[in-house]
Amino acid sequence: MKARAILGGIILTGALISTATAALGASNKRVKQEKQSKLVQEIKSVSTSAKNTENKVITSEINTLDSLTLKGSYEKVYVQTINSLKKAIVQNDENIRILAKSAK
Repeated sequence: MKARAILGGIILTGALISTATAALGASNKRVKQEKQSKLVQEIKSVSTSAKNTENKVITSEINTLDSLTLKGSYEKVYVQTINSLKKAIVQNDENIRILAKSAK
């Protein structure tokens, strides 16, 4: 009887160990899949963030270039206006000199 009890205990212990090992293996596999899934999500998040940052930088560069182009246009018009006013003043000075000479 003792041999049967010992043999039964060994069989029961082996069955428990096999079941526990299978359960732990499945649990470990699930944990690894969850970690891998989280890692993939983090990589996608970082990638999306990098793309958004790149798009913001490109938009900022375009806006800066547009702003500089607009500023250049304003400066060109300003210089043209100043030159036009200089010509008008010089011309008026000449007209005043001519009138002054003819009035003498």
